[in-house]
Amino acid sequence: MFGEAPVEPKKNIIYAIVLLLELAIPEGMMLIGDMFNTKVTSEEDIENITNYPIIGHVFNNQSEYSGATYMLDQPNSPGSEPYRAIRTKISLITKEKENPVIAVTSTFPKEGKSYNAINIASSFALIRKRTVLVDLDFRNSKMYETFAFKSDLGVVNYIIGKSTLEEIIQDTKHPDLKIIP
Repeated sequence: MFGEAPVEPKKNIIYAIVLLLELAIPEGMMLIGDMFNTKVTSEEDIENITNYPIIGHVFNNQSEYSGATYMLDQPNSPGSEPYRAIRTKISLITKEKENPVIAVTSTFPKEGKSYNAINIASSFALIRKRTVLVDLDFRNSKMYETFAFKSDLGVVNYIIGKSTLEEIIQDTKHPDLKIIP
């Protein structure tokens, strides 16, 4: 017993274990973080939890143009291409139904609902499709300031029976685009 050589640590095994831990610990933390992530961070997240297709991506172009009627003011600009693509996909999805209804919604204010709704509706009007945009944002409507309507009648007046449909429909600068504020 006394004649055996001293015990030494096996460096190669220690280095292999350290290397595996260096790789496994960060990977495990990322995996755990991803498991508890409840935020929508990609198009794939939406596709995994809904049956609805993603019909387009619109990027913020307020440094290029600050108004809300981008498609009406600059219909052939490169920035209007996403709206033309969305119009095409909506036409394919609705299979050219005679009177399709499209909703634009989100959960928080200032996410671009009015801006996108105006420009999607405008893209249909530009191809001579009669389009009516109904603004159902009762608390923070942007339509009056965007289009400077002369009348303050809107969808609420129609619902409570104080106005007719013809009285609440507002004209815009494009003859095929009407708005009910």
